[in-house]
Amino acid sequence: MLKEICGTETDYGWVYDNFEDFAKDHPDTAKEMLTHIAKGDWQDMEIHYYANTYDFASEQIGEGWYASILGHNLWETDYHGAPNLASWIDLTNLGLALVNTGDPTVLYLTSKNEVIETTDGFQRIYPDEEK
Repeated sequence: MLKEICGTETDYGWVYDNFEDFAKDHPDTAKEMLTHIAKGDWQDMEIHYYANTYDFASEQIGEGWYASILGHNLWETDYHGAPNLASWIDLTNLGLALVNTGDPTVLYLTSKNEVIETTDGFQRIYPDEEK
């Protein structure tokens, strides 16, 4: 029997309507998140899942932050015979840098280097705080 997939696949990862749907497809990651992030309104909002920092960076230069700043998708740019600029970027490390410098209330890097992005901020739980 095939497992029902709750998310919608994109060119770079998966989008879920809410945390409940996300948790059905990624129960271990969801459990990890709830040890570091307080429950809240963010769980009712859209969640973007990237299997790794490479995929997260790919999305940022294709349709996300860099694409919006530059006004176009670097993957689809016509370089008139020159090598595609996006192909020469270390996307794994760029993705890690984006997570580390991004808004920690909407980005979460898992222990397996998966990237979770929410559309509504969340509150981090630190070891000396209670859930």
